[in-house]
Amino acid sequence: MHSDILTRGNIYRAILLYAIPIIIGNSVQQLYNFCDMLIVGRIIGLDALAACGATGPIFFIPRVLSILNHPRYVSLFILELD
Repeated sequence: MHSDILTRGNIYRAILLYAIPIIIGNSVQQLYNFCDMLIVGRIIGLDALAACGATGPIFFIPRVLSILNHPRYVSLFILELD
């Protein structure tokens, strides 16, 4: 990957290339949450399903913080390649 990917060429294509991993990661996470709720609700019961729903935001906060730190690590990795 070139270090001038955002300064030359089509900016929309570059932004889309950077967004694809985030979109895939969010889609996989949503699929996991859906399957988890389906299994917990059908097998364990409604009380466990309510507990899973109540703890969802607790697990969401570290995920958001890791996404916010992601560009910093990517930029450090690109700098190491040069």
